[in-house]
Amino acid sequence: MASQLKSILDRIHCVNLEIKTVESGFDLHPTRYWPRGNKLNIADLPLITPAKRGGAFNNEQYGSDQRLDTWTIENILFVDNWMAGSGPEDAQANAEKCVDHIVDQYWNRPRLELINANAEFTQSSGAYDDIMEDVRLTQSSGFEVESNANLLVVRFTLVCEVLDDIERL
Repeated sequence: MASQLKSILDRIHCVNLEIKTVESGFDLHPTRYWPRGNKLNIADLPLITPAKRGGAFNNEQYGSDQRLDTWTIENILFVDNWMAGSGPEDAQANAEKCVDHIVDQYWNRPRLELINANAEFTQSSGAYDDIMEDVRLTQSSGFEVESNANLLVVRFTLVCEVLDDIERL
């Protein structure tokens, strides 16, 4: 069985894969892991990838044999080079093309349901292993500029709750 966190991140990636085109001629490029060497190619933008932000664990509510794990995941959207093309105008317009589609995709999947997921990826990664008790898209950031790369970025915060059995020694 895949680790719980890996399975959640794999499922988020599979949902991202289902966001095929955010606007006509403007494709979203999901990736499961950060690009090698933290280098983003302009041709790969807009790019979206999940990353763990934090976790909380509680077994008081469920007794000693179960634990409620609450994972905070950031789904990070790298949109466009702030300085390329016509500059901030293009970057903002491109971000606006993405945000509603991403919010809708997660709002309609309160348990990270998968519809047209890449079957080979989900089976090999274990993305189906855990049932998500509750997944909430709780917020998104404003349009931020990553100063190191001059990229416009939007962060979507997902809170995932999973009930896990505790194996006592």
